Amino acid sequence: MKIANNIFIQFIVLYQQYISPHKGYCCAHSVLHGKLSCSSWAIHILKKQKINLFFPLMRRRFQACNQAHENLGKEGLGTNRNSETIDPCPCKGKPLAESCLVCGFPFTW
Repeated sequence: MKIANNIFIQFIVLYQQYISPHKGYCCAHSVLHGKLSCSSWAIHILKKQKINLFFPLMRRRFQACNQAHENLGKEGLGTNRNSETIDPCPCKGKPLAESCLVCGFPFTW
């Protein structure tokens, strides 16, 4: 894996640990489809692809996430972690040692 990929991965991990938990909502794509959050998917892509492919893939992923957000809104579901009726965040209660704080994506390093 190239140095640039590792640097991007470290920035995403920092985002997952220190920014995302304070946003108050989860990734809409993850909530709707039950798969990796956008940030965890980005790490997955960075581990497998060259950096020049990362940006177009992330752009498509963010478009899909935006569509998921709109679909959840139409269904009356949200991505709010503090909702009394639904708590879609799959990482709630998991320790950092086992998973990231955003989606439960296991760390491999």
